[in-house]
Amino acid sequence: MGSPAATSPHRFVLVGDCCSGIPGGPHEATFAAIGAQIAALDPAPDFICFLGDHIDGLTDEPALRAQWRYWLEKEFAWARPYPAYHLTSNHNTYDEMSERVFRQTFPDLPRNGPPHDRGLSYYVLRDDLLLVFTNSATSRLGPGRVETEWLAEVLERHRSVPQKLVFGHYPILPVNGYATYPRWRIEPKAGERFWNLLVENDVLSYVCSHVIAFDTRAKDGVLQICSAGAGTRYGPDGSFMRGRSQFFHFVACELAGGKLTATAIDETGTARRRIGWPIEALEGRQDLAARSPPVIAGPVERLRFEAKIIDESHAGRGRPARETILCGFDPDEGPPTICIGREAGHLVVELTLAPGGHVGRWTTDFPVDSASIAIEIVPAMGPGGVMVLDPAGRRSSLASSVAEPLDHIRWPQCWTVGHGPSGIEDGRFPAKVEASLSQVP
Repeated sequence: MGSPAATSPHRFVLVGDCCSGIPGGPHEATFAAIGAQIAALDPAPDFICFLGDHIDGLTDEPALRAQWRYWLEKEFAWARPYPAYHLTSNHNTYDEMSERVFRQTFPDLPRNGPPHDRGLSYYVLRDDLLLVFTNSATSRLGPGRVETEWLAEVLERHRSVPQKLVFGHYPILPVNGYATYPRWRIEPKAGERFWNLLVENDVLSYVCSHVIAFDTRAKDGVLQICSAGAGTRYGPDGSFMRGRSQFFHFVACELAGGKLTATAIDETGTARRRIGWPIEALEGRQDLAARSPPVIAGPVERLRFEAKIIDESHAGRGRPARETILCGFDPDEGPPTICIGREAGHLVVELTLAPGGHVGRWTTDFPVDSASIAIEIVPAMGPGGVMVLDPAGRRSSLASSVAEPLDHIRWPQCWTVGHGPSGIEDGRFPAKVEASLSQVP
C-alpha cells in the first residue's frame, strides 16, 4: 500500500482505570471529575482511547452487565460525541463469559483481530496513524500474557504508515518498581519479543495502564506511556498505590509529523506533566565543562552527561567496587547529590531527589563496555527520565524502583571527574576520563 498522506494533527485522550460502574461506588466521583475535564478540552479530541478497567468487574454475569450498563449510560455519557476505542483488562475480561459480554458491550469495535480474539484485539487506521489494540488480559493465555504473531503481521502489513501507536493494558517495562509478573507487567520473554517488534517497525509509543500511575519510560527509542489515573484507588495487597507521588489524571495528546506531545491533566484541570517524544537533538545547547566547574541553572528541562574513557588498559585487580565517573556535590550540604559510576560493569546513577530527601538509584540492566557514555536526565518524564543513549542515539530508561518525581532535585555546584569529592577513597575510576555536561534550560 502507498504511504498515507500527511494530515492535520491528531488530538486524542488516553484515560484508564476507574474501576467503576457501581452507583455511588468509591471511584465514581473522581471519574466524573476526570470526564468533566476531558469534555471541556478546547480543541476537542478527535477520539478517546480507554485503556481498560472501566468497571469493577470480577463478578457474575448479571452483575457484570449491570455495571457495564451504568458505566456506559451514566458515567461515560459525556464521551458520546467522540469515537472511543476500548482495551480489554483484568477487571473487564477475566474469563470466557466476560469476554463475550465485552464483545456485546462494544459491538462497533473492529473485528479484524485474530480469530480467537475478534472484538478483543483489533487495529484502526486513521489517515497517517495506525492504532493497534492488543489483548493482554486473555482467558486463553491468562492475564499479563500476550502473543506476537498477529501484532507482527499487522505491523508488517502497515509498515508504510508513518505514525504507529500500540496499546495493551499491562505494562511491558516495570513501572515504579512493580516488576512482578504476570501480576503487574507482561511476562518478560513475551514482552521482549513484543518490544522488539515495536522497535523493528518504528512504533512511536506503547500505551498501557494497570499500574496506578502516570509514568513514561523508554527502551531502544520507543516510549512506554502508563496512564492509569481515572479514579482507581486499588493497590497491591489492598494498599493505596497512588501514594504521594501520583495523581488522578488523563492524558491529552497531540501527534503530528512523528512528534507526540502528551500532557497529564488532573481532575481539577491542572497540567501536571508534559513530555515530547522523540526528544529533539541538543541544538544551541549550553555546554558546561565539568572541570570549570559548571553551574547548573534550575529548573532543568534536560541535562546530558557525556564521558569518554581514554585509556583503561592499565585497569586491573584492586579496582574499587564503585568506580566513580562523575560526582556533583555542595561542600556544605552533606553527601553528593548526583553520582554517576560503574559497578560490576553496569552504569549506576544516584540522585538526591529533594533537599533532605533520600537517594534514588538507577542502573542499567546490561553491562556497559563502550568507551563513550551518554546519560540524559529529563525530569518531566518522572523516574523513567534517567536514560542512557546507545551509539545510534536511541534512549533507554535505566532500571529503578523510584516512584517519586524528579522535579525537586538539588542540582550541585561542585563537580569532580573520575573520583568522588574526597579523592581516591571515593572510588577512583581506573582510567582517564573526559567528561562534559550539557543543559537545556
